[in-house]
Amino acid sequence: MKPTGLILAIACLGFGGGSEAAETVLTADFLIVHAADAPPTVAFAAQELRRVLARGMGTALQVVHEAPDARALRLVSDDALPHDGFEIRLTGDGV
Repeated sequence: MKPTGLILAIACLGFGGGSEAAETVLTADFLIVHAADAPPTVAFAAQELRRVLARGMGTALQVVHEAPDARALRLVSDDALPHDGFEIRLTGDGV
């Protein structure tokens, strides 16, 4: 029997300077999102994330360029990050 979900423990920084753990259960309805004009490193990271999660979940998440209201893992690259850097950011019900 293949697993249907994967639990990610995400460290969240509180306003008081402490840290607390949150859990998000990844299911097949999550998407992996990155901008259409993202650097090649971000597109590669999205495909690698898809591959690694598929091994743990037993199903591959879809990689898309836009999904404003979807539960998603969002890979973001901006000028505040080092060259070829990216972050996976928490947005809404997704990560």
